[in-house]
Amino acid sequence: MPHAIFFGKAIGVDIHDQGAIVEKHLRAAGKNNFSLHRGDGRSLPAPDASVDFVYSFIVLQHLPRFDVFINYLRECFRVLRQGGVAQLYFGSWRKLSWKDRIRHFAAGYREIADAPVNYTSLVVRKGKAKTLARGIGFSVVDSGCSYKRAPDGYASAIGGQDYITVRKP
Repeated sequence: MPHAIFFGKAIGVDIHDQGAIVEKHLRAAGKNNFSLHRGDGRSLPAPDASVDFVYSFIVLQHLPRFDVFINYLRECFRVLRQGGVAQLYFGSWRKLSWKDRIRHFAAGYREIADAPVNYTSLVVRKGKAKTLARGIGFSVVDSGCSYKRAPDGYASAIGGQDYITVRKP
């Protein structure tokens, strides 16, 4: 949550149980305008139309199934206020080795059941992510790819995630 300095209040959501450690680290860094929540991976712990900006980086690529990705898009739409924006990064198909492409194809692009920790278990093509977002009601503002050592890295060195930036009309 290093971006908390740019907002009046930041809400952090993760599925791990290390919230106390994260909170201690953030408070030591002088950040006090946040709340941390342990989520279930299926819903966002925020009221309808209560959030201005959703940012997800190095998370969605680890989702276990494609339907969870779709549900996350729906949850973003639900919690965002009118005019709210979400920037969502997800696993990039183009960065997979041929071996992993075969593995994802064999799994029907849905899940890699035996994926090791921090393995990119879900990849989504940018075009598919845009189509899904539009179908939920978002307008697509931008799309692209991450770069290595984000956010302070090298814009010319492509990273392993793609993104879409969407707005709730």
